[in-house]
Amino acid sequence: MDIGSLKEKLFILNNLALSGELFSVRYFIGESELQRHYSDLDYHHFTKSIVSNYAIELAVKLRNAAEMLQERGISYVNDKNIMCYGAGQHAFSKKKERDLFWVCNKIIHAKIFRIDTVGSRKYKGNFKWWGGDLTLAGTLMGKKQTPWEFFFSIQSWCESAIIFINSCEASLCSINEQSEDRATYS
Repeated sequence: MDIGSLKEKLFILNNLALSGELFSVRYFIGESELQRHYSDLDYHHFTKSIVSNYAIELAVKLRNAAEMLQERGISYVNDKNIMCYGAGQHAFSKKKERDLFWVCNKIIHAKIFRIDTVGSRKYKGNFKWWGGDLTLAGTLMGKKQTPWEFFFSIQSWCESAIIFINSCEASLCSINEQSEDRATYS
């Protein structure tokens, strides 16, 4: 597991969420007569592609890292510090704090993955950008397949992931080294 790659992707996701407004204003996203270089569709498509691909890859790798640590009895930080808000007709509650791996599991199993765009009246025109909120929806496994839907801030998720990685980075590096040694001498 390349920990540097995980941190890099978390950094990119966080920056993408934080820079959306500036990018939108600079390239007139939402103002079709004035747009330069990127159309509304380009911005939305590229942003959703990056966010969904990185979030899914990170969710799988983070969950895998936690499983490797659990197998070895190594503890790590997984606080309930991601505020999730119920959304749509299948909202699970108004708001609830969830932990990193609860959200990872929802990212992995989501059937709907939506980046939520925002705007501001402080600008003339119809500028829109991704402000960092993701809406996920899916169904619980089981006989009834109960639907669920909620949204959360990708920044909170990224921060929680960094806290997790920092809490166990040395252990993960050790596990990686042992795995590489076994592969080399097998």
